[in-house]
Amino acid sequence: MAGKRGWKNRNIGNIRIEKNPWIILSILLISVFALLINSYRYNVIDQALYISLLKKSLKLTVKVMNDDK
Repeated sequence: MAGKRGWKNRNIGNIRIEKNPWIILSILLISVFALLINSYRYNVIDQALYISLLKKSLKLTVKVMNDDK
């Protein structure tokens, strides 16, 4: 693989992930929406698993957005 390695340096089409935080934010919102639909569909009362997953994804989002500065 030529060039630098890592997901941060890869292009998706013509959009660079680290230069466009809206992509990361939209992926996070889609994940939240999917988790809510899934918990409603399967009648999951305990949201502790979902809360921990959301905290991890939000922490990753903030880290990636701060790395651009």
